[in-house]
Amino acid sequence: MDAGEKGAVIGFHDHGVGIPHDDLAYVFEPFCRVDRSRAKERSGYGIGLGLAKRFAEAHGSSIELSSRVDQGTSVRVHLPKSRVSS
Repeated sequence: MDAGEKGAVIGFHDHGVGIPHDDLAYVFEPFCRVDRSRAKERSGYGIGLGLAKRFAEAHGSSIELSSRVDQGTSVRVHLPKSRVSS
């Protein structure tokens, strides 16, 4: 977590299959499942990132995601200073 005058950023990265660039705009939509060809092989319903975004926004925060196919995905949650305890 990086803390500063404006707040804090919590970030994490996985080394999974990644998300194609064209699909990044949709990953926060409810029930979005990017890899439709393997959707039945993988568990989940496509609601996790949508919920994470709504939780972040409800607390005055924001969430961003970047990804590269075959390299993984990075997520950063920006917490405003008013939400960061000292």
